[in-house]
Amino acid sequence: MTALTGHRLAACFRFAVVGLLLALASAPPASAKIVGILYDDSGSMAGRTHLPAFGAQVLASTLDGRPGHDQVLSARLSDFNAELKRSGSMLARVQDRHGEATSATIEAIENLGLGFVHRESFETPVMHQAFLDTIANGWVRAQGGTPYEPLELVLRQLVERTGTDDQAFLIVLTDGAFFDGKRPGPGRAVLERAFRAYKQRLKGSLRVEFILIGPDDDTRRQVGEQGVRDGLLSVFNGGASDGNHQVDTVDDLRRALFDITARIASTDRSGGGDLVQIDGDRIAVSSPFSITRIISVAAGAADRPVPELAETSFAATPAMTLSSAMRGPDTADGWRNERLRATTTHFRFHPALPAGPVALRFDRPVEDKVMLLFEIGTRLELTVRDGQGSVVPPGPDGVIELMQGHPYALNASLSEPAGRPDQREPFDFAKLPPSARLTAWTDPGGRRSGLPLTLDIPNNRAHGALPTDATGSYEAGGAFTIPGFAIQEGARLKLRVVNPAVAYGIGVQSAVPCPTCGPDEIMAPLLPGVTKDTIGRLTVSQTQGRPAQVTVALRDAPAWLGLVDAAGAPVPPDRPLPLSAGQPITLDLRRDLSGVTGLGRRESRVLVEVRSLPPYVGVATKPMAIILEPPDVALNYAGHSRGPASGPPLLLTGADLEAGDQSLFFEIANSPVPPQAGQIRVEAPDDLLNVGIELKDSRLALRVGSDHCACALWFRQLFGALPDRVTVSYRLIDDLEPVPVTVPIRLDPGAWEALESCLPLILAALGAVYVAIAVRTFFSTHRFPRGSVAQILDRNATLPRYDDLRQWSVRSLGFLLLQRLHARRVVEGLLLEARPDGAAVLLMESDQAFVIDRLGQSIGQMRHDQPTLADVLIFWGERLSRPRGPKSLILMREFQA
Repeated sequence: MTALTGHRLAACFRFAVVGLLLALASAPPASAKIVGILYDDSGSMAGRTHLPAFGAQVLASTLDGRPGHDQVLSARLSDFNAELKRSGSMLARVQDRHGEATSATIEAIENLGLGFVHRESFETPVMHQAFLDTIANGWVRAQGGTPYEPLELVLRQLVERTGTDDQAFLIVLTDGAFFDGKRPGPGRAVLERAFRAYKQRLKGSLRVEFILIGPDDDTRRQVGEQGVRDGLLSVFNGGASDGNHQVDTVDDLRRALFDITARIASTDRSGGGDLVQIDGDRIAVSSPFSITRIISVAAGAADRPVPELAETSFAATPAMTLSSAMRGPDTADGWRNERLRATTTHFRFHPALPAGPVALRFDRPVEDKVMLLFEIGTRLELTVRDGQGSVVPPGPDGVIELMQGHPYALNASLSEPAGRPDQREPFDFAKLPPSARLTAWTDPGGRRSGLPLTLDIPNNRAHGALPTDATGSYEAGGAFTIPGFAIQEGARLKLRVVNPAVAYGIGVQSAVPCPTCGPDEIMAPLLPGVTKDTIGRLTVSQTQGRPAQVTVALRDAPAWLGLVDAAGAPVPPDRPLPLSAGQPITLDLRRDLSGVTGLGRRESRVLVEVRSLPPYVGVATKPMAIILEPPDVALNYAGHSRGPASGPPLLLTGADLEAGDQSLFFEIANSPVPPQAGQIRVEAPDDLLNVGIELKDSRLALRVGSDHCACALWFRQLFGALPDRVTVSYRLIDDLEPVPVTVPIRLDPGAWEALESCLPLILAALGAVYVAIAVRTFFSTHRFPRGSVAQILDRNATLPRYDDLRQWSVRSLGFLLLQRLHARRVVEGLLLEARPDGAAVLLMESDQAFVIDRLGQSIGQMRHDQPTLADVLIFWGERLSRPRGPKSLILMREFQA
């Protein structure tokens, strides 16, 4: 609960009147308050017990005793003193046996079950009022000494009952050091160890308020030397001055009680702020939060009226009204006071009152006689985020582990109820008043110091860097404050900075004993018919560092090797495995040959790698060797497609070899994996044969064929020898030499098959020769060029005449007869035969009168002079003429008009 104070709050119980306090309570059922009260009603408190008891009543009247809400644990020193004085007391025997009050003493006393620490019951209004009356009547008798044990008994109960989100308060009210008249309490070193042990066990937060009443100089010295007060405040509050209330007067005591009530109510008493307005008999509050409960406490002198509620701005019926009262005034010298009384009224709202103005009017001026408590649903939530912005969750022990040297941030945000009771949503920081502030602290080394926060309004949060430079445990906390209005603390976070370095040990053990194997070797026999088996065990232990999650991977492992856990589930390389000191991981090395196409080499070198998952850092590796021990694999000849193994060899004719449909059969026995074609090796004496491999389960068929025709095989048989055997072997492991099996065969290409095979080849060869000669003949035969003409000049004609020299004739097909029949043309009685540079005049078949101008002779003269001369070459552009005729001609390669 958080509090709001009025302008005259400084009067603080002045003249026995409760001052004005307005508080906002921010403890929803999920974050209950547990208040432990150690009440000193020893003999030295005589005459000054009524006012402390009244303060306890007012505090208890503001709590919510319904199940799942607030709790009160109380212990009075007088109960412990009375038990010590009882004849035959087991408590006295425990004290005598244990001597100094140590943790063992406290545990032994608690085991007696004497009920020194009372869990007060105030679930209903009637029970609540009865509890207040018990305080008023039963807490005012002072007797006996001041033993230490009850204090630690209350502390122990608080620690055990406080949940993760709960807020606990220990209120110690005494007037001196703890001394039962026989012996002092534990020494300072013992106390500090005990208090820190309790803090380590504490799941939520605990704050100590220590009230030392009217001490003189000797008392102050004794309390300081004993160290109970300073130890409690230093361990749980972060400093010996925080929560230290040393009161010398009645007003000091009233102010301390008021401060504690305000603190438990999450009240800011720094003053300032403008959210609360007091106008005579009216109090107006502008709340930025929704409200689920309002509590009004009106207090004053017992013989005068106190303000009573007359009107509210909300429609609600009081859920409960409680009365607190002093049964008498305190009468000790210097502590005299008047009797006080108070009325506490509870209002509960479901659904909650929305944020906005709230007003209450009383039947008389408020002055400084009213305290208001407002319970709101808004909650301050603290989380830790790593360098990537991810929330770091607490471990099973409730502690958040931080890695030394890594960046982390404390994140503070506000949340408020959403539509359903169990649903919450972020509070909009833009709705906060300007005076609102968020603060945080850490206490590494037990010394509390402020942690600067940066406000991030767009993201509705504030954040600050957490220290991680040194290893150790510490707490972090935060507070949300609106000056003069509210102060709310978030649940404290337990942090532990650890060294991220982790070291591991790796051990391997073969499943099959192998006296000759090395320490990192695993013998893995291969058994026929067994495809899945465990060949070894892998043990990973942590030798240094914090418990962490690791991955275990097999590097360079064959495809058939893997890891499985105790349940038989596969362990992939990225599966996180929890590991801590004293609890090693045991994994089986599992061999699975299902679907494996090859075993590889006999010895596989595998690297075992253990790697920490972030944020821990640690890698360990260990090489090991997996040695396969193969079975006696047998490759047995099972016959061929024409007979059994005991019969004659397979006879293969030319047709068989060409078809490739005859096979040799083998059986592979005792192979632990299905044979693959790549493991079969076939050898023949030469390259005449082609052998195809067919596998079905353990049966092997070799189809024997040849790319050579029967003709070639017949000639090979004629001039040499044909293959007479086939050698086959099965290699189970790559680097083991297999045992070959040789099978005889007989190749018999017959003469008729050879003829049938050779004839088409011979014909094809002859045809190819014919085509080659014909092509050669075609290209070596001369033809007149396209466009070549004979120009004929006639003296009787005006224009010359042209005759085409290139004409088709039967001679053009002479190449088909493999003859070079050059193109011929008869022009004006001249027989011309094509030549590359012109034409040849065939002398015998041409007109004898024509004269070749270049030679100056006629054809007849040339034949007369050279009877053996058959032709004369005429070049393009040469003229031939008839001296006694009108015509002459010129051979032209290209027609020219």
